[in-house]
Amino acid sequence: MDASEVDPSELRSLLDKERIRDLLARWTRAVDRGDNDAIADCYLAESVDQHGAFLGSGKEFADRPMRRSGALVAKTHTLGQSIIDLDGDQAHCETYFLCPEVQKIDGELIFVQIQGRYLDVVKKAGGRWLIESRRVVLDWAYEVPDPKPWRALDAYPRSQLWPDDEVYSKESHAWPGYRQWARG
Repeated sequence: MDASEVDPSELRSLLDKERIRDLLARWTRAVDRGDNDAIADCYLAESVDQHGAFLGSGKEFADRPMRRSGALVAKTHTLGQSIIDLDGDQAHCETYFLCPEVQKIDGELIFVQIQGRYLDVVKKAGGRWLIESRRVVLDWAYEVPDPKPWRALDAYPRSQLWPDDEVYSKESHAWPGYRQWARG
């Protein structure tokens, strides 16, 4: 097949799906870093999000105080496959996720592992794909009290909340003892 055989509607579909995947990744980073403005920016003004017992708008989800309460020590989502069914300027999406968290509950560190799916309806508004509705479906979860940190952790930079996390710095990474040949 050469370029003359490509259906332009297929290219539009691929571009829309990639933009939706980018939306989902940006939402995930914003939640993990506690960036409330970036979370809210992923939703339509008239949106709904159901995360377990929470049911509210995307803006209300973004403004939940628990992200900055100190109870959440660390959180890192990993997104899996997404099925995106496009229908014009709307799409229905199913995205698998894995989310390990470390929480401090009653002074004790608890490791929580959550796996499930995001069921989203997204819409294109003003040229951007945004979440209109999200429902979290839990496949499984468990918790382990008093996790023992990996001994080598002290050698790594630690994740931070917005705006202190390194992802918000656009500077080049440099470190003492850097060897030019290591990247060459």
